[in-house]
Amino acid sequence: MNNWSQILVSLFLCICCSQTMAASIEELLQQEKLFVTATLKNKQPIIAKQAVTILIEYQTDRWFASGNSIEDFEMSGIVKLSLDSQATNSSVRKNGQTYASQIREITLFPMEAGIYELPPIIVNVAVNSEQGVVKGQVTTKPIEFEVILPEALNGIDEYVVSDNFELQVSGEFEQDKVYKIGEAVTQRYQFKAAGVPAMMLPKAKTISLTGLGVYRNKPVLNDENNRNILTGFRTEQVNFIFEEKGQYTVPEQVFYWWNLSTNRLETQVIKAQSWSVSEEVVAGHRSQIKSLKHTLMDVNLMTLVTGFFLALIVLSILYWLYVRRHWLQRAYQRITKLGYRQRKALFLTAVTEQNFTLACEMLYQIVNSHTDFRQQSVKSAPLSVTLAAISNAKNLDKLASCTADKEANVVLRAHFRQYNNEHALQTVEKLLANGFARSSQVSSVQERRPPHKQHTISISDAKHLLSLIDNHNKLKLSAKPSAPININPC
Repeated sequence: MNNWSQILVSLFLCICCSQTMAASIEELLQQEKLFVTATLKNKQPIIAKQAVTILIEYQTDRWFASGNSIEDFEMSGIVKLSLDSQATNSSVRKNGQTYASQIREITLFPMEAGIYELPPIIVNVAVNSEQGVVKGQVTTKPIEFEVILPEALNGIDEYVVSDNFELQVSGEFEQDKVYKIGEAVTQRYQFKAAGVPAMMLPKAKTISLTGLGVYRNKPVLNDENNRNILTGFRTEQVNFIFEEKGQYTVPEQVFYWWNLSTNRLETQVIKAQSWSVSEEVVAGHRSQIKSLKHTLMDVNLMTLVTGFFLALIVLSILYWLYVRRHWLQRAYQRITKLGYRQRKALFLTAVTEQNFTLACEMLYQIVNSHTDFRQQSVKSAPLSVTLAAISNAKNLDKLASCTADKEANVVLRAHFRQYNNEHALQTVEKLLANGFARSSQVSSVQERRPPHKQHTISISDAKHLLSLIDNHNKLKLSAKPSAPININPC
């Protein structure tokens, strides 16, 4: 009895466990075996252009099957960093139970003051449950936050919001030195800010002075992420070349930033710089300038000539295409078998509408355009003539005049006789009887023949005829030329 009791208890427990095991993400959420939350990390109020961090946290009582991800979303008035940030894995205690935790961050930069609402975000989750891997999507709740602009920042367009903003300048001008024409000074500016991407860092102002050549290198932008702590770097290099004698002064440059640690507006400054340039010229400077000018002229002339010839080639190609447009159209129709495909479509339409006179005409043209017989006296009417007749003729019976009835009878019977397909031959006989019997009755009204009873032809029978013709044409292309078809009726 004890053994039976244990067995019954075990079965009862298995049934209860199977009922509580979740088969979907929704059930895991309902059973509190999975939690997905979105929270705002920043303390409010938030300054315009400050980094806003949204934490997406996943918690499960088991473990995650794979890396969870966040679907992209749209939000106006913000700059959003890439969503492929690394996840932070840990474990947490909740209600006396240990949960595996995974946190991903979303970094936003609101550009203006106002009320912002983070929309519901779709996240992808994969959890190892009791029944195996369960995958699905969860939608977070929207988050609202306020962004302000301190009074000290009014009227300032470019500024940085950070805990730390640094500016390093190397390559200072020597105040007491008198420079020569042709000498140069290279200055390097490096901007660095914590929690700010390089693309949002300020750039050195443009300097333009007569007699001073200023050449900028392409700025170098670099973002470093150390344990989810972002640091942006922007490095610029400016080359100053002295071209004329005189006294020069580069004005002061001021860069504003809001210090989040002190909640104050602060500045980083590139000081004003002055220097003198004498009449003395560095050896070889004039020849270097002339050589540079000639080189630039040669490059410009070469670019102009190359552009002219390229334009001439393009115009020549366009003119050739215009002149040969009819030939190209015919070649396209020949390669794509446009006329053949149009005749097939007209044939099927005529059979569907029981216009058997037109169906016979189209089948005759299809067969006649794909046999060596066309090189003899029998020639199919051009498709343009047929289409014009279809669109303009008030009485479709007049289409029979496009080809001789007797000639079409002979050609169609001779062509389909070679397939040794009795069903196809019977379909052709029915088609000819329906199509040309009516025209013969119209032309011999005085004979008072009894009305002709039409045979039934299905669309599948019509398609069968076309498939036989297509298969025959494929065999002809792969085989040697055969003897001409015998069209003599027997």
